[in-house]
Amino acid sequence: MAKLIEELATLPRAGQEFVLSGLANDYIPIEIDGIVYVIPKEVDRLIKKLAHVLHKEEELKSSMGK
Repeated sequence: MAKLIEELATLPRAGQEFVLSGLANDYIPIEIDGIVYVIPKEVDRLIKKLAHVLHKEEELKSSMGK
């Protein structure tokens, strides 16, 4: 289902395509608890790095018997 973005409606088609293509390239959707959020790619990379660090810490703790 398409949604109208009122701010884009006044732009010519080429302008709309330019803005939307920039959004498509710089942002990605993630789903949390059934809600989809659109976030910058940099934030997604940060989330993944933090999750990786936490996973490694959990592995270390479990290997040490804690």
